[in-house]
Amino acid sequence: MTAKRLERAFFIVLIAAAIACLCIAPFGEHSRWLSAASVLVGLGGVVQLEISGLFERWVQRYGDTSKYPSGPPSHITRQLSDVGDPDRPVRAWFYNVVFFDKRTGFLLIVLGGALQLLNIWI
Repeated sequence: MTAKRLERAFFIVLIAAAIACLCIAPFGEHSRWLSAASVLVGLGGVVQLEISGLFERWVQRYGDTSKYPSGPPSHITRQLSDVGDPDRPVRAWFYNVVFFDKRTGFLLIVLGGALQLLNIWI
């Protein structure tokens, strides 16, 4: 199993656990469950940003035209386009939004912070 698959699985587990905490919150100790959900969503946001390649891009830039005149190496290009299957447009859209869009990770971090803020005032 590749590292990206493990990261994706970890991301799915984090978000599923956060959703479970949100579902349990009205019936249990709501402050603890909301706190747990907010932390899990924030962690999910950070993991999603790693999956989308944000941190990798900070460390290593493929925009150097003298080093890569034809764009990124083929293994990077294949990784970016491995979900562009025209026979599965819904899956391709889902994967692109969930795993490759940096805004998703940012929004998850914001949502986690909002849940923490909500928890403080409830």
